[in-house]
Amino acid sequence: MKKFLLSCLFIGYSLLVSAQAQKNRNSIRFAADYTTIGVTGQQATVRYSLIYARYLSDDRLALESSIGYVSHYLPATSYHQEAHLSRITADFSLLYTLLKSSRHMIRLGAGPSLWYRQEAVAVLATTPIPSSGEVIKFSPTNTYQDGLKVGLNMASEYNYSLSPCFTLGGRVAVFYVGSNIIPAVGLTTGFNF
Repeated sequence: MKKFLLSCLFIGYSLLVSAQAQKNRNSIRFAADYTTIGVTGQQATVRYSLIYARYLSDDRLALESSIGYVSHYLPATSYHQEAHLSRITADFSLLYTLLKSSRHMIRLGAGPSLWYRQEAVAVLATTPIPSSGEVIKFSPTNTYQDGLKVGLNMASEYNYSLSPCFTLGGRVAVFYVGSNIIPAVGLTTGFNF
């Protein structure tokens, strides 16, 4: 009986030790970034994204991919009707952990970025001016253009672990897409598994 209890105690202890030694190697996070979408004179808006990260090399390196969505409405002016601008983004990054402790993590990284855009373009109709001097009623219309642009993203992140599985964080990023430099500042919440 003593050998049986000792064997159970040894097996239980070994399972407990191995369970503590396992690390979370994956992370899924939701981010909300305060940003623009690269349109001249456009006000800031919010970019929502879902981020997956895989930790490598004792958590010093992380491969990260994200998909995001930005939507913005431009109010109507005398030059165009109300317009809807949207972007669907995909970012891939390699991040290096500068500071790693049991609760805090600071990372820097960069990688390619893909931005699919759909935006309104005002179509201006030309009308000859009548010789009588009447006022002409002008009504512009919008057409939509879409396209894919490839760029670069650079990011720095801070994560605080509430528990081994749940994190809160902040991030600062810059996207170089086409000829646009698009800054972003945001918050993240995530789950490690």
